[in-house]
Amino acid sequence: MSVEENLRLMKTLDDAWNAGPESPEWETFRKRHTDNVAVYWPGQPDPTRGIHNHDSEAVEFFKIFPDNHLVNNPYKILFGQSDYTCSVADFTGTMKGPMKGADGKMIPPTNKKFQIESWRPYPSPGIPFFLTSFVYSKPSGPSMYAPFLSVIHTSIYKSRGQV
Repeated sequence: MSVEENLRLMKTLDDAWNAGPESPEWETFRKRHTDNVAVYWPGQPDPTRGIHNHDSEAVEFFKIFPDNHLVNNPYKILFGQSDYTCSVADFTGTMKGPMKGADGKMIPPTNKKFQIESWRPYPSPGIPFFLTSFVYSKPSGPSMYAPFLSVIHTSIYKSRGQV
């Protein structure tokens, strides 16, 4: 697959995220993850396993931060080489729904905004692993958001080029 095609796949995945779970584009989010995806969250001893569980968590994230948005048009930085791509983008949102903390307690909505800078290297489909790291860099809310949003998301990239 060409670098241009890999960059297109990355952009359409982020477009699907921005469209949200109520959009027909959300199917792209589902297709770009394998059935056995493993997602590691800070403070969570075991990863979330499986696309169904990951999808459910993502839908819940949209309930907590319904206006969340990855600024990918344009990205701050977007490049590729060989089978790899990398992007840097701002990620923003507002806590409008309750959130379950790592201790299991519910945190009420604060209506506070967050803004982080996200860097994400990806191998192209067919290369087994990718890593996504959200780097907390521009706090505009309480520090409790830092561990929640400083996510390291490790997954097996689905080797499908459609969508």
